Amino acid sequence: MKSDQNTSVPPFNVRELLPPVLAHFFRYNGSLTTPPCYQSVLWTVFSRRAQISREQLEKLQETLFSTEEPSKLLVQNYRAPQPLNQRTIFASFIQGEMLSLGVGILVGCLCLLLAVYLIARKIRKKVLGDQKSVVFTSAPVTEA
Repeated sequence: MKSDQNTSVPPFNVRELLPPVLAHFFRYNGSLTTPPCYQSVLWTVFSRRAQISREQLEKLQETLFSTEEPSKLLVQNYRAPQPLNQRTIFASFIQGEMLSLGVGILVGCLCLLLAVYLIARKIRKKVLGDQKSVVFTSAPVTEA
């Protein structure tokens, strides 16, 4: 779309553009990505990327144009990473949080299985202990 054109965008659910887990993100004070690049933006970057299809990417690439004259497609227009310049990056989660949660659940399940096994073993021992035990001894072999 060129700078002198207007278009209508049908309503859509913005939530569909966001990752499923919104609680895991990085946040930092940064700058605009276009000149004059003022340091006036609070950036939020989710830990998981949103996925789009190849068709969606191609549609974006063929319909977005710059405001420069002559107008050109907006491709390869990213800004290189900038120095931190004493900025602090806040993470809303601990990097190993998901791994530790998984390990905790696994250990809990194993403890539960061990408890069930020990209870079943105790019950089996009690049931077998109540039965009379039969001892089999073979008769001595005599040579004729």
